Amino acid sequence: MRNLLIILGLAVLAVQAGSAQDYADMVVAPAVTSKAELEAQLNPLPKSTLAKYMERIGRTNTYAEMEGQNAFLQQYAEAEKNFMVGAGYPVDQGSEDLFGEGFVDGAYTVHQAAITSIDAYALRLHVDLSQLQDGEEVWVVDLTGPRAFGPFTAADNTDDGRWLPTTEGESCVLMVRSATGSLPEVRLIEFSHFFRSFEQTLKALSCNNNINCDSTTAVQTASTGVGMIVIPSGSGDSALCTGSLINNADTAALEPYFLTSAHCVPETASASGVDIVWDWRSTSCANYTPPSLSGMPRSNGVKMLASSGTYDLTLMQLDTVPSGTNGRAYLGWDVRDPIVNEPIIAIHFPAGTAQRISYGTVVSIDQTFDSYQNETKVHWDDGVTEGGSSGSPLLFVNSSYRITGTLSGGPTHSCSNTTGNVDWYTSLRDFYSQIQDYLTGTTPPDPGSDPSTGCAAAKAFVDNPQVLQDLRALRDEALVKTSWGKSLVDAYYANSPKVATAVDESPSARTAFRLMAAPFAALGGLLSR
Repeated sequence: MRNLLIILGLAVLAVQAGSAQDYADMVVAPAVTSKAELEAQLNPLPKSTLAKYMERIGRTNTYAEMEGQNAFLQQYAEAEKNFMVGAGYPVDQGSEDLFGEGFVDGAYTVHQAAITSIDAYALRLHVDLSQLQDGEEVWVVDLTGPRAFGPFTAADNTDDGRWLPTTEGESCVLMVRSATGSLPEVRLIEFSHFFRSFEQTLKALSCNNNINCDSTTAVQTASTGVGMIVIPSGSGDSALCTGSLINNADTAALEPYFLTSAHCVPETASASGVDIVWDWRSTSCANYTPPSLSGMPRSNGVKMLASSGTYDLTLMQLDTVPSGTNGRAYLGWDVRDPIVNEPIIAIHFPAGTAQRISYGTVVSIDQTFDSYQNETKVHWDDGVTEGGSSGSPLLFVNSSYRITGTLSGGPTHSCSNTTGNVDWYTSLRDFYSQIQDYLTGTTPPDPGSDPSTGCAAAKAFVDNPQVLQDLRALRDEALVKTSWGKSLVDAYYANSPKVATAVDESPSARTAFRLMAAPFAALGGLLSR
């Protein structure tokens, strides 16, 4: 019996997808109550300074190539998988061509250029910062505020340049400041001309539910951790999706980890191009009109942490997460299987409109949707999703609103005939082995390291994901459903890092582990088929 328990223990180590804790609850960063602190979050360049600068814009650069083309561009974008909102336009102009005469403001010499794409609902500039010198910085100004985003320096550049934050309206201002008196060298590579408006609230289906109409305190709290994301999508185009902050409960710090779907932000994407808008929601239940996008807190992506095209999930790290006037939730998560007919909700930004909520039930699990594996199928009883909702978190109502997956997609929904209002959501439980060291433990993986270093099975079967899937099936479909099996799982989870190290360092240990796990994988395969 003792030997059997040892073998089962090793098998459990193989099926484990993470640490001893298979879930985490939501935590909240408190709201900003100081007016001065809030002002510093939203306006790193003081409003008084910005107002003075806006009176001295040096040159206006106007691009008319997309004038009158918005309707055509919207129609053309319907064929795309993601919810496309912007079309790219190549510019390739340097500082000498862009900026006019500068002026001195204290220690800085300031040069500014207005960038206008006629009929654009919004703009996003793609710039090359690689030639900036010490003491030189770049800002972009949203004229609807006005509000300045920055400063950006050479340290913020990437190999393919830097996408600056999204600005509303057909014009924005590109500004450079220098402490040396010279004109900084910046190149405008391209811009994205937004052909959809953020303010056309009627474009979303009428059966979308205003998030402010839900009276549940936990739902309102969770909604603060769900953001709308603007993503570069090749050739300067822009797409919209949704994503959410996700909590590591083992640390006191609030790590800026952000979860979305991989078809929104694929592994090949640059995290720095992701622009995240927080708190974009209507002002009340009765009023669907949201405030201006320009006044909302923002974050930017910093680093891709993990991504899976098989399970359509991406985890990335953000720069900073401003808590704003509502506080900011870091959502909990759970890697248990969804239960058929259990209630779930989704918080999202359909069709690029202000935040909404949908209520539904689980129909089935472990489905294949659009080549994505182990998806959860849900039916919406109240509310729907649309383009722009992709990547939004699916939350367990009966498990403290923890994340179980993100939206992959579904058919076009109807407000009149709700029978076909179904969607498919990703499987966080299957992606967990790739991100467990970020969501558990007190020491995250080193940059560039394998995020599954503590997973013995991931080490042993890195070349065979099917075996991993079968081993997890044994855990989920058999072991954890009995008290002795659950105790065994809990008892051996903590030993996995040691086993993983042995498997990694010793070929004989790796071979022994694989041989021992094979029959249990076969049993798990039978359970999952």
